[in-house]
Amino acid sequence: MKWIQFIDSGGQLQYHDILPLFIQNPGVTIFVLNSSEELSHHPTIEYYGADGKPVSRPYQSSLSHKQILQHCLGAMHSRDARPLIITVGTHRDAVGKCSESIKEKNEQLKALLDAGSFRVLYNGERLKEIIFAVNGKTPQDEDRRIAKVLRQKIVSMCPQLVKMPIAWFGLEVLLQRSSHDGILSLVECQECAKSLHIEGDAFSAALHHLVHHNVFLYYGEVLPQTVFCDPQVVLTKVTELVEYHHKLRDNPDKGVAAERILLVKFRDHGLLSLELLNKFSKHYTEGLFTPQDLLKLLVSVGAIAKISDGGEYLMPALLPHLDSGQVSKYCQQGTSLVIRP
Repeated sequence: MKWIQFIDSGGQLQYHDILPLFIQNPGVTIFVLNSSEELSHHPTIEYYGADGKPVSRPYQSSLSHKQILQHCLGAMHSRDARPLIITVGTHRDAVGKCSESIKEKNEQLKALLDAGSFRVLYNGERLKEIIFAVNGKTPQDEDRRIAKVLRQKIVSMCPQLVKMPIAWFGLEVLLQRSSHDGILSLVECQECAKSLHIEGDAFSAALHHLVHHNVFLYYGEVLPQTVFCDPQVVLTKVTELVEYHHKLRDNPDKGVAAERILLVKFRDHGLLSLELLNKFSKHYTEGLFTPQDLLKLLVSVGAIAKISDGGEYLMPALLPHLDSGQVSKYCQQGTSLVIRP
């Protein structure tokens, strides 16, 4: 039996910045672009919660399609990941509305991918086209043919059968059931493993297997004593920040006077602090995973950066895109401004 695990980073830049936390050993990476827009275009982002309802009004991305692709390629490069790259262009029926031809897009994308020595799946070896143009919402026969080709290629990329001790499957279940809201200490993991007679190097090999295949998350260099038995834990902490930021932007008068400055800094300038992180208590476990630990994780992958001794951290992905007129307005008002490249 072959099974494939998909990790969908979505179109929100807030999640692209934490990709290195989830990239372990990807076999295939699929980039989805809008074929009816230039690569230099800043796409409109629509963000929805787990219930499918919109979290905020649509907003313009601070990065262009091309910059988003560069950012994600950089994330993979930082983890020494070399997956097969597949590029899908949606809105095939609206390609004629774009001032940039598919050929021009292909040339730009090829230059980016060649520079990073990434493996690429071409749409026809003769033409060397990178983009697989499709209509997703109203698929025709050609779209279904392309979907079949891509599906077969992805399935063929599954690794060969790997033999492993049957006890490793039992360890996975035991650790998940024993975890505290999705988290365990390394010592607790070792104690659980002992009950299955998995110790020493055997335990290290079993944990490496579970992490390698993204079943668990473990960041030994940053949080050596913490094992995330549910990868959703890390994603949930970032999601809380993203959703709260959207709510503040859509409701600018939210917040009482005592915390007004804190919320304004977060809303307008993407500034985090421990005081803000303490608002979201879910998944925090004293001694295992605290707001300070979350800061360490986000700093380790460059998703945030410490900018003051007062404990303030900048999260660039929260900053809105500003056109030249808005930048001039900010400068005239003497407002603190950070412009994301």
